[in-house]
Amino acid sequence: MTDDKGDQPSFHQTRGQKATGASLSGHRESGGGVKWDIDGFEHVASRTPVLRDLKPSGRFVAVDFHRAGGVPQLLKILLENDRINGDCITITGRTIAGELSDVH
Repeated sequence: MTDDKGDQPSFHQTRGQKATGASLSGHRESGGGVKWDIDGFEHVASRTPVLRDLKPSGRFVAVDFHRAGGVPQLLKILLENDRINGDCITITGRTIAGELSDVH
């Protein structure tokens, strides 16, 4: 997602901050004992790529995402870039890599 100048917006420029601002005011501790604050959230957000650019804030609609391969294609890209573990077993009993082997 970029602005009109082609620059990546900071997390402050997205709706995400408004949606999470109330829950991240001050320091919070998750159920897993992880300390979490807005700075930590921004650190993670700054390293997280845009996985899809869908409306209402993006350029495309869900039909475009589906035509481009949808969730299977997205998962295949994540797998090929070592962002998900292909050895995990799915509900079918096959691995994620096995499930995605036919996705082109």
